[in-house]
Amino acid sequence: EGRYAITDRSRGDLNVYFTEDHSLNNRNYRYAGKAAITQELPFGIEGKLRINEVGDSRYPTLYSDDIAGLYEPALTSDLFFTRNTPTVSTVVSGRRIRNLLEYDRDPQNNIIGSTDFDSRTVQEFPRVTLNTNDQFIFGSKIAAGFEGRFNRFYRGYGSSDYLDQNGVDCIPGSANCSQIVREAQRFTFIPNLYTTFNPWGWLTITPTVQYRSYFYNFNNVYDNFAQGYL
Repeated sequence: EGRYAITDRSRGDLNVYFTEDHSLNNRNYRYAGKAAITQELPFGIEGKLRINEVGDSRYPTLYSDDIAGLYEPALTSDLFFTRNTPTVSTVVSGRRIRNLLEYDRDPQNNIIGSTDFDSRTVQEFPRVTLNTNDQFIFGSKIAAGFEGRFNRFYRGYGSSDYLDQNGVDCIPGSANCSQIVREAQRFTFIPNLYTTFNPWGWLTITPTVQYRSYFYNFNNVYDNFAQGYL
């Protein structure tokens, strides 16, 4: 275990666990690590790093006191960069997801290995969120705001799965074999208007109008897709 503190905001904790364990087929030890770091950066930017990592996907079940994930389907690690001004808040982040339920299969003998990383799990990196601080329009009692997002979804296994009606891998082009796209970029735009009424001291009414617009790019696997609703 290690800790440091540079300022009240810039500090971090690190824990590393190493256990002799002969129950694995390909190694005689298990390991895990976790870290929580917050760091002040130039230009008013703050960075946060949260790491949860294990050497095999059964570690959180066997050694739940070391690391979270005992009853979780996945273990996540996150990186955030944030910057706030009087008018705009911006977050740039990424997430790494380790699947604790299913692992890569050996193509020779179809054996699942707990020490493998599931490359079929979809990852999200980067994720960008921009929020304007709500402002009253032309001195009226109507406030306006805007939220924009960008999400990139990808994985190492490939952009698509090919599954039959039972959810089992199938050969592309065969009967009842469907292509499931796993990689895309998504843009989200959410402008909104609202106001507040207080007819009585104990009652507040807030009428809100919000339009949600989504645009998807599938890396030329499918045609681009857009939708929106009020």
